[in-house]
Amino acid sequence: MITSLVFAVALATSAAVPEVQVSNFRSGLACTRSTQVEGRSGWICQPTELILVTDQGSCVYDKQERLCTWFGFEFDYAGKVAGAKLQCESTTSIPSNEGNFDGVRSSNASTSKWEIDLPESSGHYYHPQYFVMNLRASEDEDVVYTTTCASAGKEVLRARFQLRFPLELQ
Repeated sequence: MITSLVFAVALATSAAVPEVQVSNFRSGLACTRSTQVEGRSGWICQPTELILVTDQGSCVYDKQERLCTWFGFEFDYAGKVAGAKLQCESTTSIPSNEGNFDGVRSSNASTSKWEIDLPESSGHYYHPQYFVMNLRASEDEDVVYTTTCASAGKEVLRARFQLRFPLELQ
């Protein structure tokens, strides 16, 4: 059984939401040390829903360096004004601990609400996330992790991931 899932997302404060149009949406494995476009910090280099969580990446979670797998989503956007925000909600099929490099934001929860700040009236947004490497028992199923984001109450993006953790040795 997965005893403690840990994931991280960038979180922000709430405000009014102008209408935002999303295009060129991609989700999957993230390359965090390279990019194809100058000025970007990373990209979704392997579009996929299946995320094989391994120990190949490194992350800081709750002020400790951990082994992890990076994934996420990116998109282009256009809004009526600069400073738009998308209201997002992420769910996991089993309760998880959620946080980032600063600390744990919630423990043993299946839902997390957060916002994406879009500082310009149009541009590109890259949202890297990670799950910390963990082991699972052979009877455990994959974890389904879904994020939806809305503008003015209308869903503008949905990312669904099937997270497969390594099996414990018997």
